[in-house]
Amino acid sequence: MPPSLRHAIARLQRAWRLRRAYLYALWGIVVGLGLLDALFLLARLRPLLHQHTLLLFVPLLPAAAGGLAGLAALLWPTPRAAIVRHLDRQLRLADRLTTAWELAAGITPTTPQMRQLQFRETLHRLRSVDSRRLLSLRPPRGVVHGLLLLLLALIPLIALPNPQEAVLVERERLQAATEAAAAQLEAAAQALESDPALDEATRREAEQILAEAQAALDDPHATAEEKMRALAEAERRLEGLRSPEADALVRHLSEAAPLSTEEVVRPLARALEQGDVEAAASYLRSLADSEEGRPLSPEELTALADALAQMADTLATTEPEVAAQLRQASEALYNGDTASAKEALRSAAASFERAAQAQAPNQALQQAQAQLQQARTEMAQASSGQGAADSASSQPGNATDGNTSGPAGPRGGTQGSGTSRDGTASGGHSEDSGSGAPYGEENGRLEERGETITIPRKETLGSGGSPSEATPGSSRIPYREIYAAYRREAEATLSREPLPPALRTYVRSYFASLEP
Repeated sequence: MPPSLRHAIARLQRAWRLRRAYLYALWGIVVGLGLLDALFLLARLRPLLHQHTLLLFVPLLPAAAGGLAGLAALLWPTPRAAIVRHLDRQLRLADRLTTAWELAAGITPTTPQMRQLQFRETLHRLRSVDSRRLLSLRPPRGVVHGLLLLLLALIPLIALPNPQEAVLVERERLQAATEAAAAQLEAAAQALESDPALDEATRREAEQILAEAQAALDDPHATAEEKMRALAEAERRLEGLRSPEADALVRHLSEAAPLSTEEVVRPLARALEQGDVEAAASYLRSLADSEEGRPLSPEELTALADALAQMADTLATTEPEVAAQLRQASEALYNGDTASAKEALRSAAASFERAAQAQAPNQALQQAQAQLQQARTEMAQASSGQGAADSASSQPGNATDGNTSGPAGPRGGTQGSGTSRDGTASGGHSEDSGSGAPYGEENGRLEERGETITIPRKETLGSGGSPSEATPGSSRIPYREIYAAYRREAEATLSREPLPPALRTYVRSYFASLEP
């Protein structure tokens, strides 16, 4: 084959390869846009990716698809004979290039003269063909139409808000809350492992409970409700490991906090109100063992004796042994027998210390329960806002006990609507609520007038069957009589119900302020 014909064929082959790579790249862009449309559409049907993340695929996916398609077409090994046949069809050479190639390769035998004539005729024909026009890089109509249609379909998918955004945000919040809950469970397990107050059997069982809750949190197929139920169940099981006797003893001691505001009594009252029995024991022991500092004045000794007597009265039915020790110390202080008073105070301090030691495992378990409850609350808030939080609070395992109603007061209604384990009142009128509204459903306040009070009432008319309401009247009762009745009812309620010390103090202070 003459060099001029060989160079012409080689140039056409390179042009053909470039044109094929260009066309494949265009079709790759079309395919990339189609995949992009499908991705945006699927992201609207299912929570896959955020909108700002999807926007990153807008330039990347078509460019990557087109680049890969063009590079594959450019590097794909195509035999030269096939390229020559493609060029014959595109340049309309009537198989001249194919014949010249076969003659040069010796595939078709012929005479040298015929071969040279065929080469010259092919070269002449090539010079008369506008190869630039026939091998131009103008995109086909199918590519242009496909690009336009896919772009028009992509615009609303990008511009309109994605309804799955809220689902993705909620899922991320839930995932963060789950990870935080898992961290809290791990911290609770480490705290239980290093707590010397727990015996080995209780520690192993508590760690097993936390491990099962951790497994439920790590389960990728578990729903948020299932994870919260697992946390609630773990909290309930930890509650079963606690000693109710130790809880009752500490509660009784807290309820017996003295009401005196004298300086010598205040540390003891404050420690008991906070449930810190160990601090109360330390203070009693300091009173019994301290030989330094100024001696207590007669007024302080009397105040201390009164406080111990009050505590003994409160504990008489629930903790008779401690009550006897406190009463013995109180009587000794009244009688001026310092030695006997100190010995009784040491015995009471020892009882308080035993109560604190018995309560120590419960406090460790209570701390783990508090972490579980906090983790469950955070997960409920993250999963579906207030509604899930309400449903979580209604599940079993909440770390609360106590009464749902407090003692009745002279104003009617109740003094509180619930108590938590840490001794704080909840709901309604608590001692810390600062509410000035009247207790009870009606504003039936007592109107004090000298030595009598007026109680609003409704008169009924008729006889026999159902009475009918008439105009309201009033009844006049001596103030001292009604006060004494309410005072007795309140004291009876305080002796029956396990109320927080702060609430008991509030009730007693209230009646003391009303005393005629």
